[in-house]
Amino acid sequence: MLSLLGEGVQGCVYLVQHRLTFKKYALKIYKKEGLKKFSKHIDFGLEGRVMENLDHPFIVKMISSYETKNYNALLMEFCKGGDMFFHLKKVGIARKQGFAEPNVC
Repeated sequence: MLSLLGEGVQGCVYLVQHRLTFKKYALKIYKKEGLKKFSKHIDFGLEGRVMENLDHPFIVKMISSYETKNYNALLMEFCKGGDMFFHLKKVGIARKQGFAEPNVC
């Protein structure tokens, strides 16, 4: 693991690097215990299945998913520059505000 990219209520995202190719990825790790608290709202398996089947230039690709006794993890493409909410906040759009068509398109 190279660094912590961010953390939220359900888990953390780390910048990781492949040992042979040196390619960088984002590794999203969820504690299973933490997921149980939010089980009514979060389905880790669903997120993985949806991401597996998405193929669009504007959507981060999932490379693989992993599960241990205590953790679930998603290995995804690493995109430099922050997440969508970082950029929305930068232009003055709050998460709860909603998104008007001119702001999205």
